[in-house]
Amino acid sequence: MSSRSKDTKKNSSDIKAGSPEGKRSSLRLEHGTQYLCQARLDVAGQPGILQVLQGVPHLHLRVDVAIEPLAPEKGLYEVRLTLQGQGTIAGPEGQEPQTIYAASVVYGGLFGVEGSGSEEARKKLLSQEAPTALFHGARHTLLTLIRDAGFPVGAPQPIDFRTFWDQKKAAVARDQAALQEGR
Repeated sequence: MSSRSKDTKKNSSDIKAGSPEGKRSSLRLEHGTQYLCQARLDVAGQPGILQVLQGVPHLHLRVDVAIEPLAPEKGLYEVRLTLQGQGTIAGPEGQEPQTIYAASVVYGGLFGVEGSGSEEARKKLLSQEAPTALFHGARHTLLTLIRDAGFPVGAPQPIDFRTFWDQKKAAVARDQAALQEGR
């Protein structure tokens, strides 16, 4: 086996999923280049906050995934994973936690989808497998940004993007149903 085929095997994901019509689809995700699109960090009260900080701030993490077709007829897509983190510490007794920093990272990647399958199956593959591939780099970049600002950090747990996809799809369905009822 050539080194090219070894790399392709390592950098691809296969999915076989039933489409809404009951037909089977066989799609394969090819992983391309990953890159940092944007990084931002805002710190409240620096450097004073570092003098009074005790312990590791709690990291509240929000996640979003965006898919942009670059050449869908060729199966080429850009997927962007956004991680937004807020570091908080306990406020004075009886008050809300205090936000001491807000950090965000947008991490992108180029992905190819090969094989036959419905558009829904392609979207599902891209929404589940591509962010999983991007998460390690995005998380590393976010934590490095926070650490370089002088804050201690814990490592957020990996995210199950299959569950994330299912929850997001269910939320969209609920919103659409609520809109239908409101008419």
